[in-house]
This record gives sequence, C-alpha cells and structure tokens, in this order.
Amino acid sequence: MKKTLIALAALTAAATGVAVPSIAAADTRGAVVVHVSNDRWDHNRRDDRAEYRLDSRIDNLYDRIRMGRRSGDLSRREADRLLSRLDSIASERRRAERTGRGLTPREVASLSDRLDRLSREVRYERNDRDNRRW
Repeated sequence: MKKTLIALAALTAAATGVAVPSIAAADTRGAVVVHVSNDRWDHNRRDDRAEYRLDSRIDNLYDRIRMGRRSGDLSRREADRLLSRLDSIASERRRAERTGRGLTPREVASLSDRLDRLSREVRYERNDRDNRRW
C-alpha cells in the first residue's frame, strides 16, 4: 500500500512537472530498490541503514547460538560449526566494507540471504532434540 502511494505521488508530480524530493522505497531486507529524484530513477544508490541491520542480525545470531549452547539445545560441535559459519559471514561483511564505498545492494542481499539460511539452521539445530540432557 505504501509503495503504491509513493509511486502514485511520484507519477502525479512527474505528470504535473513538479520537482519531487528524493523518495526511497525499500524491500523487505532493507536494501534500497529505487530512488526518485527530480524524475530520474537511480538504481545504484545504497542505504546505510541496511548495513546496520546486518550488524544487528549478526549480533542476534551470536546470542542465539550462545544461548542454545548454554541451555543444552546445541552440542559443542553444533555450536562451533554454526559459530564458524557466522564468523565467515561477519568477516565477509567486514572485507566488503573495507573497500571504502560501503556495501552495495547486491552485497547486502547476498549477506542477508546467507544470514537467513544460517538462522534457519540455528532454529533447526536447537529444536532437533538430538542433544537433550534428559
């Protein structure tokens, strides 16, 4: 609904010749899809907030894995494997950020997909009942 209203506002302004301030529509992962600025579409601009969301998701996954290990839902081997994969994702994020240009929308999407897969795996491993104490 919000995207439709934004698109209608941009089209109305374009049809009437009124300059439109920059309007951003974000996808569900937080990366900017399109910016409208004075009737020009710019697909290459990046959204800094997406980088902060990635940091938050990485921290959240570290906490979930540590809590799973502490509660006994994850074995030491499972937790070490999951932490290793998460460390790999975090180092890839830092490596991409060191280029000085920040993360591109493609890099944000790639990292987000990897975090989604790892999150599903953490959920599966914590609930597979193969390491219960009783």
